[in-house]
Amino acid sequence: MNPAPSGLPTANWLRVSQLLPWLVLVAGLAITYFIQQVALTAANSALEDNFAYQKREISLRIEHRLIAYQHVLLGARGLFSASESIEREEFHDYVSNLQLAKHYPGIQGVGFSLIVLPQDKAGLVEAIRQQGFPEYTMRPEGERDLYTAIVYLEPFADRNLRAFGYDMYSEAVRRVAMEAARDLDAPAISGKVTLVQEVGQQVQAGFLMYVPVYRNGQPTETLAERRAGITGWVYAPFRLNDLMQGILGEQVDNIHLQIFDGKSATPETLMFNNRAGKFDLPGASPPIFQTIQPLEIFGHAWTIRFASLPAFEAGIDTERVTVIQLSGLLISVLLAALVRLLTNARERAVSLASIAIERSVEAEKLRGSEARFRNLFDKNSSVMLLIDPDSGQIVDANSAAAAFYGYPKEQLVGMLISDINTLPPEKIAEERQRALHEERNYSHFPLRLASGELRQVEMHSTPIQSDGRVLLFSIVHDITERKRIEGDLLETKAILQAAMDQSPAGIAIAEAPGGTLRYVNEAGLLIRGGRMASVVNGIDVNKYVESWQLLDLDGRPLRIDEVPLARAVMFGETSSREFIVRRNDGDDRIVLGNAAPIRNDKDEVVAAIVVFLDITDRKQAESEVRRLNETLEARIEERTRQLQRSNLELEQFAYIASHDLQEPLRMIVGFVQLLEKRLADRLDADTREFMGYAVDGAKRMQTLIDDILAYSRVRTQGQPLAPVDCGAALQEALDRQAVKIAETGAEIDWQALPVVMADYAQLVQLFQNLIANAIKFCKDCAPRVRVEAVHEARRWRFSVTDNGIGIAPEYRQQLFVIFKRLHTRSEYPGTGIGLAICKRIVERHGGEIGIDSAPEGGAVFWFTLPEEESP
Repeated sequence: MNPAPSGLPTANWLRVSQLLPWLVLVAGLAITYFIQQVALTAANSALEDNFAYQKREISLRIEHRLIAYQHVLLGARGLFSASESIEREEFHDYVSNLQLAKHYPGIQGVGFSLIVLPQDKAGLVEAIRQQGFPEYTMRPEGERDLYTAIVYLEPFADRNLRAFGYDMYSEAVRRVAMEAARDLDAPAISGKVTLVQEVGQQVQAGFLMYVPVYRNGQPTETLAERRAGITGWVYAPFRLNDLMQGILGEQVDNIHLQIFDGKSATPETLMFNNRAGKFDLPGASPPIFQTIQPLEIFGHAWTIRFASLPAFEAGIDTERVTVIQLSGLLISVLLAALVRLLTNARERAVSLASIAIERSVEAEKLRGSEARFRNLFDKNSSVMLLIDPDSGQIVDANSAAAAFYGYPKEQLVGMLISDINTLPPEKIAEERQRALHEERNYSHFPLRLASGELRQVEMHSTPIQSDGRVLLFSIVHDITERKRIEGDLLETKAILQAAMDQSPAGIAIAEAPGGTLRYVNEAGLLIRGGRMASVVNGIDVNKYVESWQLLDLDGRPLRIDEVPLARAVMFGETSSREFIVRRNDGDDRIVLGNAAPIRNDKDEVVAAIVVFLDITDRKQAESEVRRLNETLEARIEERTRQLQRSNLELEQFAYIASHDLQEPLRMIVGFVQLLEKRLADRLDADTREFMGYAVDGAKRMQTLIDDILAYSRVRTQGQPLAPVDCGAALQEALDRQAVKIAETGAEIDWQALPVVMADYAQLVQLFQNLIANAIKFCKDCAPRVRVEAVHEARRWRFSVTDNGIGIAPEYRQQLFVIFKRLHTRSEYPGTGIGLAICKRIVERHGGEIGIDSAPEGGAVFWFTLPEEESP
């Protein structure tokens, strides 16, 4: 708002400025003739924005006005802090000079409630009676551990007389707020109460605001110190209807406003209703716009319900003939309303920004004492300055100002405000003149501290009389951190918006509680089948489901409670679902939607977001893969059956063939040996050598056949697995090789071994083969073999460590192949089947077998077996 012209009184200028909304309205109607293409949707959107604006404006008015009342009580506490005792006349003069009815409409008064111990109760009552109140008593009656008494309350007339002597601490709702203010050393407001001042039939809901007063000099850093140092509370009672009339006036005639105490909106918690009984008619249409706004004041929660009234909704007209004209009319009305708000901004800004200033100024007028004002000025923790409006010189500064700016107080006083403020000098001078003429009493700007650091501040200034001249009394608030946070939030919002706009996945956001769709990104529109603003912006979740034609995978239309976005915004649930989007071009798409609610710091659902991916191609590929897998699995099953039959036949053949070969070999060995015995005297040396080769070959063939039989019997003739003591199995294996162990001088070291699930006979054979192998391949020294077992996850790992010749890493996998040998029979005899049998036994038991190098030389054969099953 432009300032009033020089010489024109502010009141006259305001009367002139009130014509501006009408001029804007007339101009808007004229322009409407030329903008007849404006869509009806734009008008609806503008009206909704206006509703949201009024909601924010009303909430801010309530919050700012209560903050202003907080400063009134803080000023009263300052009065007590500045003196050892405050007399009734001083308290009366202080409150009278505040002119509550003029400057703080809605407040019923300012009072002081004193804490009274049971032993001091009678003395206090008698003392107040001696002050001229012979009927004074403390109410309600009864014995209590602690009393409080209202001893001061101004204006001391009419309704307020009923509260004189009332013990507010005796009532539960008031006591909660009083204790919160005491414990936190901060203002606190009570829940919904009926004030003791209420008389007659027009009873209003009320509440009280408290600020604690502590003994002068008493430390208040800890909770215990605050509770020990409390002497009472300065407080203010409020009647809700009177308070809201003072805050809102006639500005909300087109909005149905209800205020509830706490977080629930119930008839019991209703505190204020500006349309009670006027629009709650049977059959009345529900409001087009309505919302619930939580508001937290000094740690206490209010719930505000806003709903549009017919007067507000009259801006919407669905007649096609007048759509264009009404759109222009609506915009004109909104602009006029905005101008009207701007013309009223000065009065609101002065009221909000100068609350703390008026407190100090009025206190000064109240006391009429420069010394008392100086005491309040110096002891205040806020940054305060006295500035010459003409020269800009700092006439005085309190200790808080010196600490904030970083200059000694002696240096700060006498400096020009332009030495600190980074704005151009002419701009600073202009702001001083505006504050001097009460055209605008606050400003934001950067200033430079003595350290060179730049800080963003908010300054509130008002003219006062001091030492016979007019000075600007200024209070400075550091808002650097707030500005930084606001910048960070804007940057984060821009980043998130860009990320969602560019995301390859579809993203949609709906607003709670109605589920109104507010955003769909480009990828989401493409899944739908193109840009279709009519099915995106401003529709609720029900229309979203209908217009997007969402179907289950079987073709059935989805119910509203089956849609992920709807579940998130309506029930606060995180959900995921695959569904079909039926497009107008006939190209149906399969979509995976993942939705989650968005909650505020009170765990209330304020919106919901859904991320959906077009998985049509993936689904088709999965279907094709499944078809191929089914075909492949059928072929694999048939091939497996063939291999199983083949293996069974081979194993049976090996067993039969090996068994049938045994008898001819025994006959060959027997007859060759018999022939050698009968012809012993007629055979030469070569013939005996040749017959020896034949016998040796036949015996080796028998050994090979025995090994083949053992190899085939691992699977064909094995016993069911049962708990087996590995120590007993190892001992039997050692007994079978006792002669070999004695001949070689082998040392076998083993500790207690576990019980495992195994075939006892095969486990004995396994230990026997591994120990025989360890002894055989130890050539130049006495064999040393160590058998150990270590428990792992649901199995045992056994190791057989020897000091033999070892195995190179590249040959280790070949050891377990049947008939595979790494040495000649002349070096190390054998068939090459022993380790293959070990591998077959271990695998039949569901384990693994392998070989590693031993740290001290030799080899470590290891295998795993399942542990004993629990009963």
